Amino acid sequence: MKPIRLRFPLARYTGYGKGATALLRKLSTRDDIDFELKPIRNEVSSAFDSDDAIRLMVSDTFTNASKDIGILLGPAPNLDVLDSRYKILYSIYETNDIPKKWIPFVKKADEIWVPSKFCGYLFAKYNPNIRLVPWGFDESFYNKNYPDVVNDCFTFASVGVMGIRKGTDILVSAFKSAFPNNNGVRLIIKTRDTRWLPEISDDRITVIDDNFDEYQMVDFYHSADCIVQPTRGEGFGVPAIEAAACGTPALVTNWSGPTDYIDNNGIWGINILPDLVRVQPREMSASHSKWAEPSKQHLIYLMKWVYATRPKVNGDYSKFNISSMADNFVAAVNKARVVASLKNVGGK
Repeated sequence: MKPIRLRFPLARYTGYGKGATALLRKLSTRDDIDFELKPIRNEVSSAFDSDDAIRLMVSDTFTNASKDIGILLGPAPNLDVLDSRYKILYSIYETNDIPKKWIPFVKKADEIWVPSKFCGYLFAKYNPNIRLVPWGFDESFYNKNYPDVVNDCFTFASVGVMGIRKGTDILVSAFKSAFPNNNGVRLIIKTRDTRWLPEISDDRITVIDDNFDEYQMVDFYHSADCIVQPTRGEGFGVPAIEAAACGTPALVTNWSGPTDYIDNNGIWGINILPDLVRVQPREMSASHSKWAEPSKQHLIYLMKWVYATRPKVNGDYSKFNISSMADNFVAAVNKARVVASLKNVGGK
């Protein structure tokens, strides 16, 4: 079996990097795929120790054996670092159109892989060769095999780099409106960047500005009573599904990537306002595009409902775990081999 070339971001805390790390670890245990790996920027995040398994996977150079098929995980303009004959772009975007500077690279790719149906619609405007390869959570970490945490104070929590896209302004406002005088409820915001946080003048709201490893994130999800993600747009959106896999109910905006897994059986959807709104240019490079505006009133209703009823997570999210993602990834690679062969890629 010929190896394939992978150009992946290798970082422990970013969305791309975290997903890439989990997928690579899973692929490395399989005997039905062989790959050569290089990071996109020819470096590995300092978050990985010198003896970490991820570092051991990295190739100094690609061999001729892997020249036929290459896969780039990341933004489309990085496609030029992929020097394979058959080029696959595996990418996401979070608004209703991709950046204009991405379009030539999207058109140039032989295939576009996407983690959600929403992303498929975005990229299909410019390249019809779309494959759905759903993103995943690492079930070796995110599962229910931990003791339940009983909080003295009902705990809502949210996680992500809290820019405008994540809807933190709506979350803080909805929390205050839903529970104006209730000291039996609190909100914890876990972020890695506080620059765009709204002003917070409520002692019941705690902000954690720190990098958490997988073990800390598992503890975070299990210590919360409900995860709330009123995002304005997601390519996939991992936190809600990671939380549900841990048995913690989640609320997430019913638009874009999360619509693939909102089931009202563990992950509930926050309604959006009728009209999409123009994105904030400082936040998104596709400044011509639009995203959703979550309904504050519906979020207030859902937060009150969760607080009153304490719903359980009964959904099955196994088709979105890393094992399933690896299965889908290998199946997509095999299909790409067939297409590349029909195009006589190896003979170019």
